[in-house]
Amino acid sequence: MRPFPIGYDNFGQIRQRNLKFIDKTGFIVELFRREGVQVTLITRPRRFGKTLALSMLHHFLAQRIMDVETAPLFNGLRVTASPEIMMHQGKYPVIFVSFKDIKPTSFQDCLERFSVCMASLYENHRYLLTSDALTDLDKQYFSEIVVGMFTASSVLNASQLSNALVNLCKYLYQHHKMQPWLLIDEYDSPIQSAYLNRFYDEAIPFIRDLLSRALKTNDALNRAVLTGITRVAKESMFSGLNNLGVYTLFDSGYSDACGFTEPELAALLKEYHLEDKVDDIRKWYNGYECGKTTLYNPWSIINFFSEGALQPYWVNTGGTDLIREILAQAGVEVKLDLEKILQREPIQAEVSAYLTFADLASDAYWVWSLLLSAGYLKATHRELSPQTGRWLCTLEPPNLEVFYVYIQCVIEWFERPNSLEYNPMVKALIAGDVIRFEILLQELLTNSMGFFDVSGTQPEKFYHGLVLGFLVKSTSTYIVSSNRESGYGYYDVMLVPKNPKELGIILEFKVASREQDIESALKTALKQIEEKGYETELKKQGVEKILKVAAVFCKKQVRVGVTDSPL
Repeated sequence: MRPFPIGYDNFGQIRQRNLKFIDKTGFIVELFRREGVQVTLITRPRRFGKTLALSMLHHFLAQRIMDVETAPLFNGLRVTASPEIMMHQGKYPVIFVSFKDIKPTSFQDCLERFSVCMASLYENHRYLLTSDALTDLDKQYFSEIVVGMFTASSVLNASQLSNALVNLCKYLYQHHKMQPWLLIDEYDSPIQSAYLNRFYDEAIPFIRDLLSRALKTNDALNRAVLTGITRVAKESMFSGLNNLGVYTLFDSGYSDACGFTEPELAALLKEYHLEDKVDDIRKWYNGYECGKTTLYNPWSIINFFSEGALQPYWVNTGGTDLIREILAQAGVEVKLDLEKILQREPIQAEVSAYLTFADLASDAYWVWSLLLSAGYLKATHRELSPQTGRWLCTLEPPNLEVFYVYIQCVIEWFERPNSLEYNPMVKALIAGDVIRFEILLQELLTNSMGFFDVSGTQPEKFYHGLVLGFLVKSTSTYIVSSNRESGYGYYDVMLVPKNPKELGIILEFKVASREQDIESALKTALKQIEEKGYETELKKQGVEKILKVAAVFCKKQVRVGVTDSPL
């Protein structure tokens, strides 16, 4: 049997080396049949085969790549059954560029990386320097771009770089007398890095200018195809671009271009005599929906076939920095829903198919939109809200592999240098050692920053962080819940032991604005636990020993108290 192409995203190499290839040339057929769309943007999660799809298209459009004829590479593939499409094979000049590795840490670094990227791209078309179709000024600009690949001192400014793609289109058109195709892979990679490294406002005008000059009113352009993880909002990236067709996970267009479909997986399982593994594979790697097409994560699938083990593959390939940062900085509303996700409960949220990065830190709407676009959530149901015009979705992790990402995110928050390890504090609490619990909680509070900060007026962010810690550290022995009804009110946090003979725990949190108010607030919290009958739910579960704990926060101080000994 042919080996799977682990790490290969070059169509030519896969075909030349006779590696396993799932025929996705239907993408090419659909693209040419949508000829009315000049600029196509396809967004899919990371490691979903976007680069391979563009590489395949590149090989279809160009006659030769690296001195290799491209036509034989398509022998036996589905596209050859469409002669009206095959007439386009090998007929076009192509600009193929990837922004995947442009992950700058500053705006100057951004310009340097784009300079190197454009220099490498121009170097691929060096033959144009000897073309009679280019003027001396054209060749001078061409040379200035290429020099940037060899010396950092030749880094071009934003104004010079903004013309790089549109000018190369013009040069190819002048030389070949035919408009080139422009293929851009991972167009949003530098945008995400700009957001993470806090120079988004500087980077957006430059990247928008670079793309809009190449894609908008460019008479030298035939068609363009872009891929990415997210659709950046039109007002911040594609302003004025009226010839853009966008195809997200919400859309039926190109639904099977990336990712493995059910029939494709079934064929693989039959070929490798692994039909009995289908249920396990669905649990681990299934769950993505594109339009009405069910998709499997291809990276994890091919690694499963190669390694023979059901384990996380996709989530271990990196690229989760943005997700981790957004979840760590998110507000209380997101933390509450994250608690539900960790308890394997679906959440209800409004989402959008496009993103405005500038609003990510302040609006849960954009957080869930990003997680959906990036493949960390799936929409099991969606309907358009008549009030807001937004999609109202039922969201949950698509599979077991992705569920572990949320677990790992929370664990990493607690393992940051400014956080303490949670195990001792959790152990102290479930052992009923309230004194030690208070000591460790005070240490955590004293050293807390960011995700755990309660120095402001809202401690909810802290104690919901605490709940998340309990969830990932105690789920083997406890069911953790928060803000649920019990007795005559809603408790803050409850730990229900899976063994009813173990200790059940109720936690109530209060805030004191002044240090002298801490004791009275503590008494109020303990009285509330008793009067509201919060232990009702625990008693229904057959729990006999119940610890009732109150914690009062006052800036960087905490005081913990309990009612009488556990019942």
